[in-house]
Amino acid sequence: MNAAPQTAPTVETLRAAARAYERAAAGAERARSHRNALVRAALADGWTHAEIAEVAGLSRGRIAHLAREPRAERIQRRRDA
Repeated sequence: MNAAPQTAPTVETLRAAARAYERAAAGAERARSHRNALVRAALADGWTHAEIAEVAGLSRGRIAHLAREPRAERIQRRRDA
């Protein structure tokens, strides 16, 4: 799982790890936002929650949440910024 570092951490290695983490988190956020937009588009095109759940691997409850609160995600992103 979490292997111990082979060498002692330095300021440079810690900063590099922090930058890598931030890049990964930003990428994950972009992917999540894109997925959520596609789910909303599928709903607007008439897909059922069950169809989206099967294809996207999301629970029907999560899809219902996305359908109910399309603005909530934008509001949360503003708060996080």
